[in-house]
Amino acid sequence: MLDLMSSTTPAHKRLIFEELFYLELGLELKRRRMKQRIGTAFTTGPAVREALKQVLPFHPTAAQKRVLGEIVADMRRPQPMRRLLQGDVGLPAKPSSPCRPHWWPSKTAPKPP
Repeated sequence: MLDLMSSTTPAHKRLIFEELFYLELGLELKRRRMKQRIGTAFTTGPAVREALKQVLPFHPTAAQKRVLGEIVADMRRPQPMRRLLQGDVGLPAKPSSPCRPHWWPSKTAPKPP
């Protein structure tokens, strides 16, 4: 009875495994469908890089440069980009602004009435 109350029976373990398995399977199928979708491939070059350097009010760190390179590589691909940016609070996060989706509100966008 104690095993049943603590959810450690083989049946509980099997149910837990199956729930996680089907969750992961569903996520993988969704990832594969996303990779098959056609997105917009952007062309980038030295002009874009120089424009970005002019806009930034700081010198990016090595990690920020690496991430910007990864974002540019993703933007060149014809698949939709799936990227989560994370970083330390207080550090500049503006380099990702040019990659912001057009529907994402910006700080300078006018407020809706």
